[in-house]
Amino acid sequence: MIKIYFCERVPDPDKKADGISQHRLAYRLLEQSIRENWPETGEEPFRYTAAPGGKPRLEGHPEIHFNISHCAACAACALGDAPVGIDVENRFPWKESLAARICHPLERERLRKLEPEEQEQWLNRIWSRKESYLKYLGTGIRRDLREFQVWEEEERQESACQKHRIDGETCFFWETQNSLYTLTVCGREALFQKPIRKEM
Repeated sequence: MIKIYFCERVPDPDKKADGISQHRLAYRLLEQSIRENWPETGEEPFRYTAAPGGKPRLEGHPEIHFNISHCAACAACALGDAPVGIDVENRFPWKESLAARICHPLERERLRKLEPEEQEQWLNRIWSRKESYLKYLGTGIRRDLREFQVWEEEERQESACQKHRIDGETCFFWETQNSLYTLTVCGREALFQKPIRKEM
């Protein structure tokens, strides 16, 4: 089961919210969530190491898989007992040049058929899905994003959880989108708990 936690904030762009950065807020949210789900981790400060691809790990607890992300309006984390990737991005306007840099040719073809508002929504979703997928793999963005698809024509639009095959492997995306941000989580099973909002 993948658990998702998030904290919404719209900080003053000229100063850090409550004296901390969104990055630190994401780690604070993560550590609180880990202690709630794995009380045996205790109250000692957590120590982090990095996997070969650079993905953070919790020292002494290989059974805990996690990932964090943040943008101006939201800090979020996902955790569970299997690899997970999460991405939260500020909403951005449609840009043909960005679509050309990140979209598989079939994704670009589908985007061209949409109305402008849907183009913007889907470009945001494609970007967030690709980043969450690469974070799930633990590689970060070290690959040409045009090489693989995360949006298939037959997707069920009403479902927040979508199944995909990428590079011969099955993975699942859970996502939500509002006027401020797009949040996507990627895992190898369709077991996503309803996200829990936290006040930090």
